[in-house]
Amino acid sequence: MLKKAAKKEKPVAAEADGDAPSLITGEGEAVKGVEVSDSKKETISALTTAVIVHIVLAILLAVFVVTQPPPLPPQLTTRTFSSEEERELTQSKTKKYRTEPLASSNGQQMDISTSVAASSLALPELTETDAKFEQLGLSGDIGASMSFGRKGGGGGMVSFFGSRSDAQKVVFVVDVSTSMNRMGKLGKTKFELMKEELSRSVENLPANVAYQIIFFSGPAWFAGQTPDSKNWFEKDGRGFWHYKQDIDSELPSQPLVRASPSRIRNTLQNIDEVRMTYGTDWRSPLKMAMNLSPDVIYFMTDGAVSQDPDKTPVVEDVLAYNQARSRAKINCVCLMELKAFEMMDQLARGSKGEMSVVLEDGKVVRGRDVEDLAK
Repeated sequence: MLKKAAKKEKPVAAEADGDAPSLITGEGEAVKGVEVSDSKKETISALTTAVIVHIVLAILLAVFVVTQPPPLPPQLTTRTFSSEEERELTQSKTKKYRTEPLASSNGQQMDISTSVAASSLALPELTETDAKFEQLGLSGDIGASMSFGRKGGGGGMVSFFGSRSDAQKVVFVVDVSTSMNRMGKLGKTKFELMKEELSRSVENLPANVAYQIIFFSGPAWFAGQTPDSKNWFEKDGRGFWHYKQDIDSELPSQPLVRASPSRIRNTLQNIDEVRMTYGTDWRSPLKMAMNLSPDVIYFMTDGAVSQDPDKTPVVEDVLAYNQARSRAKINCVCLMELKAFEMMDQLARGSKGEMSVVLEDGKVVRGRDVEDLAK
């Protein structure tokens, strides 16, 4: 029979020669009790030190955060609309503009639409507004340039048939005589071409530019009006038209208006509604423009004016009147005809303006190229 396994001996405490009591933990290994006690004390001491260090660091961090100055609030410069501007924007509500399709790099066309609407939010006001967008219109030669107004408000770049000028006050003097009904190579009449280009120029006027439009044939009238048939008459059937008693100070007048969305919208409608009438005489309409003291006059016609033997020569008369009234720069645009080129060129030179000729294919010629064309 197998003998029963001997029972394991229980640990026995032993003392020898005054040493600290030891514990027998197994297979003859003994650990003194004093060593166990010292190890516990070291562990407690290390934990206590770590806690104290963390508390001190937390206190220092809190003091650093509290003593820092508060951040400054962001500074915004805002601009609010005046009551008149707010009313005009509110009335305009939302207006959509559609541009011609643009060709992408893969040959496909993209339709671009933009939307403008009034907002109740005040936005930061820009201090520099010099961005310009050039070459708009029927071709690379015809078309109004578009720009923001100059710094400080009031004025900016204005363009008509590609002729550009910096102005605060501008008047367009435009021929609407029946000869404007002739067709050009673009498949449009001169009258249609004029209305499209004038509309682009007005639509792209910088904000707050003061402007006015004068239509003329034999009579002359402001955009939005109709010819005054009672007071305009042709003297002796010689092509010279007169208003009342032919007194320049009594010529019809209208104040310049500041460019704004609602006014531009009304002007575009007036341009669309104008009709051609009989006659061609541009002395009085130019003087009507000069009475408004503009910086720049854009003068466009397709015909010459007759010379009245009883009057001062036309160009001399008009330049003298301009010198006395406004000293405006007169940019002359000869539309598909060179009959009036010599007189218009003298008018532009005498007022330090620019002479341009629009050819039947829509190309605009100016500067020395005009002289070569005239020769």
